[in-house]
Amino acid sequence: MPKLQLLLQEPIGKRHLTVEQFLCNLDTNSILEGVSEQGLTEALSNLHQHVAPPVQQGLELLNRLQTKANIVPTGCISVDTLLAGGLREGHLTEFYGEPASGKTQLCTTAAVASAMRGDRVLYIDTTGSFSSRRAAAIYNTLNSRLQVLHFMLLPAQSAT
Repeated sequence: MPKLQLLLQEPIGKRHLTVEQFLCNLDTNSILEGVSEQGLTEALSNLHQHVAPPVQQGLELLNRLQTKANIVPTGCISVDTLLAGGLREGHLTEFYGEPASGKTQLCTTAAVASAMRGDRVLYIDTTGSFSSRRAAAIYNTLNSRLQVLHFMLLPAQSAT
């Protein structure tokens, strides 16, 4: 069996190497023993197709993000304005700041607003700061705003 296959089959727990250590100590001649150039080329091609993102020009990427990305409003108009409409679906967004600056409030509001639109929401709370009572209060506030907005947008009915 070629050394590369043996190395890849070896349990991870047996060796404690960083990626840098692995690459610096790599004996490519013995590892690639028995692997043809064509086999290596096919393996790299397969890897690029399944793992590497396609190469895109910056303008093309910007256009795709502006037109095709699903935008998830946070429920806070000023934050949505700063984020050009809201959060981008499928993207990781990190909010950071001083304690008590509103990070949890913003995340809870965005989660409640998404749930109200019928989206599935997974809220991961790593600090234990999530409050279901606060989420319910945010829901009530957003729901009352929607009811007022809906009332204001109702067409005038003719008196017949």
